[in-house]
Amino acid sequence: MVSLPDDSRGAGQAVQVPAGATGWTIRLDDAAGVTSLAVDVAYDGTLLAISGAALAASLPGDWAVTLDTATPGVAKLNAAGTTPLAGTNVEIVQLAAAVPNAAPYGASQAIRLENVVLNNGAIAAIGDEAVHKAAYLGDVDNSGVHSAADAFLVVQAGLGLASGFAAHAWTDPRMMADVDGSGVLSAADAFLIVQEGLSLSEPFVPDNPGIQVTAVGGGDDPQFRIDAALPATAGDWVTVPVRLDMEPAATNVGGVDSDLFFDPALLAIDVPAGVLSGATRAAAGAYRRRWWGRGSCGSGWSARAARRCCRDCGRLPGCSST
Repeated sequence: MVSLPDDSRGAGQAVQVPAGATGWTIRLDDAAGVTSLAVDVAYDGTLLAISGAALAASLPGDWAVTLDTATPGVAKLNAAGTTPLAGTNVEIVQLAAAVPNAAPYGASQAIRLENVVLNNGAIAAIGDEAVHKAAYLGDVDNSGVHSAADAFLVVQAGLGLASGFAAHAWTDPRMMADVDGSGVLSAADAFLIVQEGLSLSEPFVPDNPGIQVTAVGGGDDPQFRIDAALPATAGDWVTVPVRLDMEPAATNVGGVDSDLFFDPALLAIDVPAGVLSGATRAAAGAYRRRWWGRGSCGSGWSARAARRCCRDCGRLPGCSST
C-alpha cells in the first residue's frame, strides 16, 4: 500500500508531516524488490497546492523522481532506480505542498492516491486515502489562533471529559490536537499549544502565519459505524445496525461502498431481504455492501469502513454534484 499521513494545516502553512519532515511523506508499507513507483495524487486545488517532490533521504543514490502537475488537482509522481528497495513503512517521496492563503478555514478533503503501479505492474499495489483538514494544528476552537482556550479544551478531551471538539465535531480529535504525535491527547499537547500561542519556539506546532481567517463548514465529513456490544446467543439471529451520519449541510452524497470484516467462526451474515444487488459475501469473514441514494455519484467512494470509521473525509471521488 502507498500512503500519505493525515494532516491538519491551514491557510498559509506548508504541509510538513510528520513533525520534523521536510515535506509531506509518501510511504510504501512493503518495499521488498521495488524498483519503480508511479502514483497520482488527487486533491482539491482550493485547499492544497503541490509544487514539488524530492526523494526521501534514505533511498539509494541511483533513484530519481519526477513530478507532473499539468492537470489541475492531480500530481503525477514517478520514482525509480536500479537498486531494489527493502523493508516496511519505507519513505519514498517528500511532497512540497502548501495550503493557499484563501483556503476556506476548517474545510476538509480526501487526498486520494490513485493509479498506483509498482515495477510496471509486476507487483500488486493499492493507494490509500489521506484526510487533509484546512485548519491549524492545535486550533481546536477554530478561532484561527492558538490560545489557552485551545489548551483547556485539549486537556478536557485528554481526560475523557469530552469526546472531541465542538468546533470540529466531525473530525477525529487527534487530527486537531495530537501535536506531539503520541497517538493520544494529553497535557503535553496542551503545553505545546500554549507555547505556540505565546510565540515560543517548539518543534511540533507549525507557526501560525497570522492570516485573518473565517471558519466555514467542514464538508461532508461522514461518520460510518456499527453498534458495539450487541447481545447475541449461539444459534440465534442478531441484528447489527450499520449507521451513516452526515453533516446536516451535506447534499452531494449519492452512495457508499463498505467492507465489513468479522470472525466467521463466530458470525455468519445473511443478505437481508430487499437489499439491492451489489451486497455480496466478498470472502470468508468479509461482507461487501453498497448503498445508493439520491444525489450524483460517478465512480463511487472507497470508504474502507472497518479502518476509516469516524474519520474526516472530503467529497465523494467522482461525484459531479456542485
